[in-house]
Amino acid sequence: MKKIFIFLLFTNFLFGQKSNINEHYFDENNNSISKFQFYSSNENFLFKKISKNESQLTGNLILRKYRDNLTLENRNKIIDSLELSTKSKFERNKTLIFHYYKNSSSKIDKEMNNKKYKKILQKYPNIKSYFIVENGIINKKSNILTDTLNFIQRQIIKKDVDDVNYFILKSNGEITIIYGEYDLIGILDNAT
Repeated sequence: MKKIFIFLLFTNFLFGQKSNINEHYFDENNNSISKFQFYSSNENFLFKKISKNESQLTGNLILRKYRDNLTLENRNKIIDSLELSTKSKFERNKTLIFHYYKNSSSKIDKEMNNKKYKKILQKYPNIKSYFIVENGIINKKSNILTDTLNFIQRQIIKKDVDDVNYFILKSNGEITIIYGEYDLIGILDNAT
């Protein structure tokens, strides 16, 4: 009888606990949406970020792609700051693709060794691609630049979405930022 009582007490305790977690979901414009709307969102350029602690679960839809036009003066200021931060020179008359990595050396190797990407990139002499890591990542390869002043994270890639992000500066002043790991051929499509 004692064993049955302990078993019933244990199962009541185990299954009787209610979850007191508040759930909140937001779209890419920070408007409140339902859980169903959050999980059924299927757009290619939306990233689902979920944060959870003991009392709350928050789901945010984050727009993965941002486009804008810069004046040539502002484009040159960005390039000046990048040159200062990476201690490198960039070809200003070309479309520049920057692959930016945080805490992710394995992804750098994978993208740098992508033969299909390199082959297609050779067909576009007006596009130059650069691989940059945030300050603090040990970089043993000479063709990977280090953002010593963390300019990219502070001024360009402001959303903390993923360890891999891209931004494209076209020679006409158009800027495209893509948050999160993305197909390299798709990155090239955005640059052309």
